[in-house]
Amino acid sequence: MKLLDLFALSDGQLQEYAGKAAFQRGLAYTKQARVSHIERGQHKVSASVRGTQTYSVSLQLTQGKLHWQCDCPVGIEADFCKHVVAVALSVRGDVPAAPDVGKDLLVFLQSQSVAILSQKLFSYTHQFKEIEKDLTFWHKSSQVGSTAELNKVIGGLLRTGSFIDYNKSYDYAQRVRQIAELLDGLARSQPQRCADAAEYALLRLFSVLGRCDDSAGVIGEAITDVVQAHHAAFSLAAMDAKEKSQHFFKLIKADGWSFIRFENYQSILGKEACALYGLMLEKACANLPTQRSPDRHIFTEADAERSHLLRLLQDWYRHEGDVDALLSLKARHVSQAYDYCEIVDLCNQHLRSKQALEWAERGHRAFPDDARLSELLISCYRHDGCDDEAEKLAWELFEKQPWVERYVWLLKQAKKSQFASWQQRAMVYLCEVEERDLARRKLRDPVALRNVTMRVSILLHENQITEAVTIATGATLSNHVALLLADQARKLHPDISIRIYRPEIFQQASLGGNNSYQQAYALLEKLLPLLAESEAKVLLNELRTRFKAKRNFIALIAPL
Repeated sequence: MKLLDLFALSDGQLQEYAGKAAFQRGLAYTKQARVSHIERGQHKVSASVRGTQTYSVSLQLTQGKLHWQCDCPVGIEADFCKHVVAVALSVRGDVPAAPDVGKDLLVFLQSQSVAILSQKLFSYTHQFKEIEKDLTFWHKSSQVGSTAELNKVIGGLLRTGSFIDYNKSYDYAQRVRQIAELLDGLARSQPQRCADAAEYALLRLFSVLGRCDDSAGVIGEAITDVVQAHHAAFSLAAMDAKEKSQHFFKLIKADGWSFIRFENYQSILGKEACALYGLMLEKACANLPTQRSPDRHIFTEADAERSHLLRLLQDWYRHEGDVDALLSLKARHVSQAYDYCEIVDLCNQHLRSKQALEWAERGHRAFPDDARLSELLISCYRHDGCDDEAEKLAWELFEKQPWVERYVWLLKQAKKSQFASWQQRAMVYLCEVEERDLARRKLRDPVALRNVTMRVSILLHENQITEAVTIATGATLSNHVALLLADQARKLHPDISIRIYRPEIFQQASLGGNNSYQQAYALLEKLLPLLAESEAKVLLNELRTRFKAKRNFIALIAPL
């Protein structure tokens, strides 16, 4: 690939990052002017992209490498999504306009008689099912005389019959957009009828989303258009507070995808309807079981409904600023370690340190092996000056999880005067663990070697390479840590690196497969500079002889 220029990424480069499908959708977004709030830096650009909702996107060039971020569901997984493509194309500034449908063709069609055009269009209904649905919806929607009839027409267009796969999602999204366009036309002239029809459509669509593959996001985007039509009609519809709250509650209760947001409807509902909505939520949640299904690995539909309603009520209490009610609600439905963590965090946010400590202790008693709860309890102890309790729990946590990351965390808990003694104490403990492990393994294998993986990992993390080599000599290590030791010891102790690299190269080549061959080649590149020229030739000849049948591997090492 050519050298990257953040503000001049080519179509080929973008397709290599995103794939053809995501590139085409990003190109469409750019042509539709969905990118806004572009901010440029010397090596960075950020912008907003309107999709199912508005997403934040950034692109940055660091040391010749392209980095990107997007908070859409695809971007969160670190994929180069259509929103990133749209921003890259927008800052490039030379996106071609959408292709012209052809003025000559349009003039020709306008010159034809109604009868000829009608017959031609009707013939397409036998060839293309989506065109038939489109025209049938147009026909029936022009004749409806009541809300019930309109709902029937909408229901016919939204009928799925079966699971909607990825390829069919585009056609289905087009149907939803047709409904949105119809509702847009009714929003001002017949707001009550439009609000009722939009509500009916959304309730059907929320059900459809559970049985479709909308990974492209096109159905969700179309649903957003229906929500906007509903919002516009709902704001003009003549309803009292009770009716508004009932309709809104019915809709948001069915919406498990957060299309309907309370903050967007708050001003339309008014204080009285908002209060009634809150009461409905409280009543619905009061009838919920306090615990979810017994098997925590199974998430049932009842669990999903329970979780959704509780989240809505929690959001309501946050909006009202009612911390006591929020804590009380969470306390009634606590069952998992995560629930206790949420309560402790909530107490800390509102400076309720005493309650935070009480809940952290309760959570730790219920889930003594949960590291997050232990860390929260240690933090609470520190805040309240209970240093002895914090220190004791910190060591207990390290002894349960004696790995590098926990060792680093442990030393962060130590006071400056304790640092050296805690380091020594941690190493003594790891030696004791090694002794117990060795004693157990020698019962099965009298010549078993001491496993010093954890101590060597820590020493390498602290850049104490010679100490790590000394400990590792005559002992055993995990494969990952052994290779890490070999990498870091190449300058000071090349003999150790040679002893580790050589068997691993032969092992990877023996496994077969291009991935293993690549790993063997990478290790070989590290090993050869450590050998004398004659030794390197002997090694390469041995590899070519032993693995001559593995053609891909032989081709890979041929230039060496």
